[in-house]
Amino acid sequence: MKKILRFLQIITLLCIVNFIISISLITSKPKKAKQNKEDKGNIVVIHELGDPDKIQPSNSTSANSTYIEGNIFMTLLGNESTPPFESYGYLAESTPKTTELYDGTVKYEYRLRDEAIWDNGTPVTGEDVLFSYKVYQTEYVDCEHLRGYMDFIIDVKLDQQDPKKVYFITKKYFLGEAWTGYWVLPRYNYDRNNILEKFSFKEIKNKTYKSNAQKDNILREFAEEYNSEKFQREQEYISGCGPYEFVEWVTGQRIKLKKKENWWGDQLASKENNHFDANPEEIIYEIINDYTTAITAMKDGSIDVMRSVPAKNFVNLKENKKFLEKYNLHTPVAMSYLYIGMNMDHPILSDLNVRKAFSHMVDRQKIIDQLYKGYAQEVSGPIHPTKAYYNKEIKPYEYDIKKAEQLLNESGWTDSDGDGIRDKMVDGEKVDMKFTFKYNTGNDIRQNIGLMFQQDAKRLGIEIEILGREWTVYLDEVKSHKFEFNCLGWVQGTGLDDFRQIWHTESINGGSNYVSFGDNTSDKIIEEIQQELNEEARNKLYKEFQNIIHGQAPYIFLCSSQERISINSRFEAQSYIARPGYNEKEFTLKNNLAETAQ
Repeated sequence: MKKILRFLQIITLLCIVNFIISISLITSKPKKAKQNKEDKGNIVVIHELGDPDKIQPSNSTSANSTYIEGNIFMTLLGNESTPPFESYGYLAESTPKTTELYDGTVKYEYRLRDEAIWDNGTPVTGEDVLFSYKVYQTEYVDCEHLRGYMDFIIDVKLDQQDPKKVYFITKKYFLGEAWTGYWVLPRYNYDRNNILEKFSFKEIKNKTYKSNAQKDNILREFAEEYNSEKFQREQEYISGCGPYEFVEWVTGQRIKLKKKENWWGDQLASKENNHFDANPEEIIYEIINDYTTAITAMKDGSIDVMRSVPAKNFVNLKENKKFLEKYNLHTPVAMSYLYIGMNMDHPILSDLNVRKAFSHMVDRQKIIDQLYKGYAQEVSGPIHPTKAYYNKEIKPYEYDIKKAEQLLNESGWTDSDGDGIRDKMVDGEKVDMKFTFKYNTGNDIRQNIGLMFQQDAKRLGIEIEILGREWTVYLDEVKSHKFEFNCLGWVQGTGLDDFRQIWHTESINGGSNYVSFGDNTSDKIIEEIQQELNEEARNKLYKEFQNIIHGQAPYIFLCSSQERISINSRFEAQSYIARPGYNEKEFTLKNNLAETAQ
């Protein structure tokens, strides 16, 4: 009997133990392995050297703003990333139907995609297109840099039967399709009180409202609200119909975007090539204002994408086998050029001989060899060398210190008092040849160009002070013409060039003619290029304008580089000529990694 009781006790104990183990297995969760920085899942982290100036397609001017905005907002038309860079319908169903009207004007007819909706669930309509172009034409809105391009637009009209249709009536313009296919903004978000509804497009374009003080004040108040910081950086005020929503912007640290759930474009992704691809769950722009720190972060897996890797580091990374196991390096042609701008309003730099002297003072090949390690080519003007109308007959100013010295002497700049600095009597006062050279901090290439510039100037008896500025401060100073020399680059599109924004005299205040270049002759050629639809005749004008730029030397044109891009190999990704050299929306997490990221 005791044996039986003992047996039952053992059986009972085993049952209890088994029950406890079973409960433990059911209720306990498996411990996650410690996540490596490289195991971020379907999140792309992109390095940015500085903050964008703002996130608002109409008002922003920095290149990195445009890259970020392209994931939040959409344009009516897009352009293929590979040659011949043809346009396609993006927010619009297709490229526009174009009709030349009896009076010589042109009509562009667009129809918006039926699927397209805003974040509040309402459809994107012609009303939003009309609103957007009213914004671009409102003189009190901070988008003066765009208005010159859009001056050809006479009117924007809606279709009375189809809310998805919109028409542009324009003058003839060789980039008419591109500039009628621009960004579309949600009216409900950016005009919450329906202010612009009270104005017609023509009324705003032609400024007829100015005769009515009340209307003028209303428009000023709208612009003040629209230009306010909240619509440029606060999460609840930034909204588009693109695949990603804006989550946060921590100044000097990061900007974060998140893929929208059930984005309307997902249903078109398999039908429209890669135009509607939006694969990453999140896109993070990590702001690190120092290349060395950024490369260290990339090596430990914190950063997935880095463009404009300094050439010296890029060469070293190409030889780093351990790094190449985790990253792919790309060197597409960069549609951009680097230059030193000279403020032509400065009393000394207004002298053509002085500007030419400085142009002869810069050793471009040394810059290419030492700073770009050969990943660049010299340029002689504002047209990219890959374009058909690049004027090959113009040669860059030769590096010639003696020629520079001769030009300075001819303009009366000599060292009259033997103190080592050139000087000249101006309005009865002795003026020394002393300047400042400004660049954006964190950009080592521009800083080193400044140091080379400083050394060569010293040989000629010219004193140059090097001043670094935080990017947004630097941009503000350049736009306000508060510089003598600046080092900047222009990123170009793959299409035809319109010089109005950068070179027309109307763009000196409010546009991008920071160096105050131009006269009636140059303005006339710019305007003729805009209106010339014949390719051969237009190319002749392009080359003529390049001759004028070369002769006036407003810039010291330096070089056009190959882009140097590093992309984490955990993504299927490719590089492009079109800026910024990649399309993060297309990045696809490789299959084996996608499975582990679930």
